[in-house]
Amino acid sequence: MPRMTRYAATLLLSLLLSACASAPDTSPAPDTTAEFKFEFERFADIQMLAYEVPGFDELPLRQKMLIYYLYQASYAGRDIMWDQNYRYNLRVRRTLEAIIEHYRGNRDSANFKALETYTRQVWFANGIHHHNSTLKLQPSFSAEQFRAYIEAVSLSGALPLLQDETTDQLIEQLTRTIFDPDIAPKKVATEPGVDKVVSSAVNFYRDVTEEDVRAFYAAKSDSSDLTPVSHGLNS
Repeated sequence: MPRMTRYAATLLLSLLLSACASAPDTSPAPDTTAEFKFEFERFADIQMLAYEVPGFDELPLRQKMLIYYLYQASYAGRDIMWDQNYRYNLRVRRTLEAIIEHYRGNRDSANFKALETYTRQVWFANGIHHHNSTLKLQPSFSAEQFRAYIEAVSLSGALPLLQDETTDQLIEQLTRTIFDPDIAPKKVATEPGVDKVVSSAVNFYRDVTEEDVRAFYAAKSDSSDLTPVSHGLNS
């Protein structure tokens, strides 16, 4: 995080905490009679669990505010991570969310339920690749149905259209991105004998090979440096 941004965030958080330091906690007493449900949601091959946090309700308001704003701060880097996972992840997510929010057709159909499941998978994985295998997720609805859903919400103003881009152009790009098995088939390729940079969908390099990367960092190495920097560590 840039220095000024970090300073501004720290100052803002300090002001917020100071403002609520003496405020009484007027939140209602927790319901201790209801049985806690650990299984939150299940879809595709994913089971989401919830966890109890004993003592949270007894924390003073000041500490609750701190936890809340730290949680909100975590969103600051969310879209950066999505973009790093794959260059079209944000466009896919925003299109799916536009359909989920604005589609007014039959939401009980098998196709729409399949789109809802796929959207949950994308949300959970922070992109269109599986969170464990890193293989591209396979939707169980058709490209034709996907087009119909996008066209149905095209007047909502929620589609992530670029300047001068048409809905048809967006559909063409996302259809190839999602349904073509040869486009970005794996987020991180580690198999022997493949160019790991070219074969990986992660959005760190473009039009660059693994050999290019190795040569770039090798040129920075200094064999006489007794405390060398680990170039390229974060990428």
